Amino acid sequence: MKKGLILIVFLVYAMNSMALEVDEKLTLRLIKVSKTKKTVLINRGLEDGLVEGDHAKFFLTTGVVARGVVVKASPTRSIWSVYRVIDREAVFKDKVMNLKITKGMKLSEDQTKDIVAEKQGDIDVPPAIALAPGANDLDQLKDEDKRELEALGGGGSTDNSMRSSDVSIGISRKTVEVFGLLNFNNMSSSSDLGDGITTTGTNASLDFSFGIEKYFDSQSKALRNFSMSAFFHKSTHEAVGISGTQVSLDAFGYGVGANYHFIADALSYGRGIGFANFTIGVGSTQDSISFQTNTVSSDPQSLDGNSTFFSVGMGFKFFLKDGLGARALLDWYQRGEKYALDDGTEYTKTVSGPRVQVGIGYRW
Repeated sequence: MKKGLILIVFLVYAMNSMALEVDEKLTLRLIKVSKTKKTVLINRGLEDGLVEGDHAKFFLTTGVVARGVVVKASPTRSIWSVYRVIDREAVFKDKVMNLKITKGMKLSEDQTKDIVAEKQGDIDVPPAIALAPGANDLDQLKDEDKRELEALGGGGSTDNSMRSSDVSIGISRKTVEVFGLLNFNNMSSSSDLGDGITTTGTNASLDFSFGIEKYFDSQSKALRNFSMSAFFHKSTHEAVGISGTQVSLDAFGYGVGANYHFIADALSYGRGIGFANFTIGVGSTQDSISFQTNTVSSDPQSLDGNSTFFSVGMGFKFFLKDGLGARALLDWYQRGEKYALDDGTEYTKTVSGPRVQVGIGYRW
């Protein structure tokens, strides 16, 4: 009995001697982040000097992003209750950041003044430790992390809130995407010219884009929300006049674009991502022209030309965990075309207006 007491005292002393002092720092990785961002699981624990009740600031080179307190700790893991989030977009799964131990904050029973210690779900929090309300909603833990939580008494595999949900939500490390966008319609037309004369034809259009987009897995918020793309675009329009004359208009272009993402992190999966889009490029076009003298009109003559274009718009993306995704885009498109005839005459044409495009992508 005496030896057991001595051993317990020794272990407590050893753990306290290993505990981090105020202002000591650690580099860490967020293994899991709750949907509310009020609870995080990190890859640091008792072996790194973290003990229950430790308060710390989580920070990046850009500054402090959150403050929290340890509510559970095992040798290699610890669960933190985050009681202040300064930059929500910087707190996500697999994010690497630093922490600095700080003095504990005073607890109060008045929720309007300070932090109230609570017991939430299966995490039994000692009265001296604050757990943010609604914090116990970690999910989709790996087997290794579930075993760690079971060792902490967190109920890993039996906690309903930690089971895999039907729709996975998280942050991907995939930063390259191939995508395709399509706008298509196909209609027919018929004309009655009188005296039993009728004409028929096709009015159809196909706009197709295919490209590759690069995202940035960066600690910089501005760079992380930014992406760049390179693409080619094909546009074909078939139209028929009332007289039955069929005209084909073709355009091929290639260019570069930039997207700025909002609503959710650009590398998110399982949640909608809004984005603003800008593109610019050059290409070739094909049109036709008919020359009319008095009452005689010549057959349409095909013309080849060059073009420049730009577009600006807003869109929406959604990705699954495996990288498969979909997107929709509403933009304003404007293309300037220039044609030169054999006699040196030059013609210009401007095509502009809104477009609605939908498509799919795959990110890896």
